[in-house]
Amino acid sequence: RTRSHDHAHRQVLLRPQRHLLAGGEGGFQQLSGPCGPHRERGIALRHHRAGLHPAQPVLGFPCNQFGYQENCTNEEILNSLKYVRPGGGFEPNFTLFQKCQVNGQDTHPVFAYLKAHLPAPADDTVHLMAEPRFVVWSPVRRADISWNFEKFLVGPEGEPFRRYSPRMPTAQLEPDIQRLLKLAK
Repeated sequence: RTRSHDHAHRQVLLRPQRHLLAGGEGGFQQLSGPCGPHRERGIALRHHRAGLHPAQPVLGFPCNQFGYQENCTNEEILNSLKYVRPGGGFEPNFTLFQKCQVNGQDTHPVFAYLKAHLPAPADDTVHLMAEPRFVVWSPVRRADISWNFEKFLVGPEGEPFRRYSPRMPTAQLEPDIQRLLKLAK
């Protein structure tokens, strides 16, 4: 595992395997901090990553835009995961980026691209925001990510394939991943 401190990759906190960003089908997940139900989701994401081929990257992007649930600094995020929640020496086995904005004026370019191509989760096209009182960004758009742990599945050429709501368990993405793998062959 490497912690990136070089200038070219400042946005990466942890990159378990350097080749993960090149080629293969990938998944992007907007993550939150180490609160309550997020412990189980983080562990589920780690288990899901463990079952994938190394050429299938999983990328995590912590964000503090939803109920301020990721209030750690970038430097504190890894230690929080390792020692607090989930704790027990937990280390992500997927590439984890620095905190970023996924909605509003300062949306990270990755999420601007993903939302432009997949404006709503495939499993929930009606629901906009779980807690409108927690909308702390501007402008608000229909394609905005609604809450922590929305997921995006991306094809081998970087084309957005499917978007999932926070309520979709990570393990239930497996049929879509297998379908995408078959299409890529």
